[in-house]
Amino acid sequence: MLFRSLQKSMLIHPDGSHNVLLRALRQLKDPRLEPLFTELTQKRHPSLKIHGILGLGEIAKPPHIDLALVADIKDPATQAQLIGAAIDANLLTTADAEQLTRWPGLSPALGVLVATQLVAEKQKVDPAVLADAVQ
Repeated sequence: MLFRSLQKSMLIHPDGSHNVLLRALRQLKDPRLEPLFTELTQKRHPSLKIHGILGLGEIAKPPHIDLALVADIKDPATQAQLIGAAIDANLLTTADAEQLTRWPGLSPALGVLVATQLVAEKQKVDPAVLADAVQ
């Protein structure tokens, strides 16, 4: 039964049930699920990739997302969705947020998300990060 659920969670379902299954697996925060999450980071579908990166971040000690995995995502909308979820799950450290603001070609959406996080943490934000979003 468990093996079948694991297999089912790695397939995209039109009704979105894969998201429910993956969210449930992530909530376990079980380090033994690292191979599953690592495999998900290699999938092409953005939803699976996001769950994989978040899952690895949630089992990391201390919990945080791997910015190298974020950088591997080329679609700015997917990056923004991932960072938004990471912020909601408290997986984006202040140091990582500051590092993201220095990324070349930072998308406006990602810049706004990261700046919002830094402001919430009472950190300074370089106005240049928001310049594209303002325009």
